[in-house]
Amino acid sequence: MIPSIAVASAFERSRPFVNALSSYQFEMAIPDAAVVDTVCRSLWERRGKRLRSHLVFWFGEMAGIEASHLSLYAWAAEAVHTATLLHDDVIDMATVRRGEPSANVLFGNTLPVLSGDYLLSDAVQRIAEKGEPRLLAGLCSALKQLVCGESLQYELRFTIPKSERIFWRIAELKTASLLKWAALVGPELAGSPWKSNLESFMLSFGQLFQFSDDLLDVVGADDKEAWVDLREGKLNFVTWQLLARDPELAQYTQEQFDKKNVSDTVVRQIESAISSDFLVALRQRLDELANKAIESLGHLPGGGIRSAAEGLVKLCVDRTR
Repeated sequence: MIPSIAVASAFERSRPFVNALSSYQFEMAIPDAAVVDTVCRSLWERRGKRLRSHLVFWFGEMAGIEASHLSLYAWAAEAVHTATLLHDDVIDMATVRRGEPSANVLFGNTLPVLSGDYLLSDAVQRIAEKGEPRLLAGLCSALKQLVCGESLQYELRFTIPKSERIFWRIAELKTASLLKWAALVGPELAGSPWKSNLESFMLSFGQLFQFSDDLLDVVGADDKEAWVDLREGKLNFVTWQLLARDPELAQYTQEQFDKKNVSDTVVRQIESAISSDFLVALRQRLDELANKAIESLGHLPGGGIRSAAEGLVKLCVDRTR
């Protein structure tokens, strides 16, 4: 099956199950704190891509696990992701999330942080109650990696790292960790022999996903404002590569970073250094990452889900075109 058709088919098959995750949680454990429900629902109901939930159902199907046994884990993946977005927007002082005012704009900083904490606790508790200690341990490990990745990125604000390797490490910790856990739920339940191969794919895909996101941060998109990372004093894969090509620009940028200053003038100065050759080189790098991810699929069972995974890689590349 053609990968683009396969991924559309996979989304269609899992969409009814993902759409059934209509509530961000089950009954509130403490009804008195209804404001937590309000804060979480304000973001949950904006319905992002819910890719992590789809991954649970896709690779669960490949492992032979019925969708009814996967729903809680799909919900947990989205709950954890939602919690991290609530926290991220406070940390980054973001004003918009999914085209609408962010939760910290609507409710201040305190309630989104507490609501995110509640969601994380609820996800961990409900998986613990399912009696699958390996999946619970895996989720906790993914959370620790995610936090460490975010912390590492925060520590690098207003600095220019000496090597791009740190950005690959951040992508592995911050981006790939939860994607990997979601994809491995079904194979873990089934004891599938190809778990390690899927783990390798998700690591490669996480790096590809982050690189494409960083590229969109520079070139912009209909649903993504450009230069957000730089304005927050953070370099990414793409801006680091740009500065590595131009020592004078790197020195200028570091001088502005030392002042904790990333004005519109600074952004325009860096943006003006982007050439067509630079964009071509970036897209070649993106294609290399995509090929690496597809190669890692080689030992997975064939069929529609594997083709869908290839299609997902292609979508990740195409969204930057």
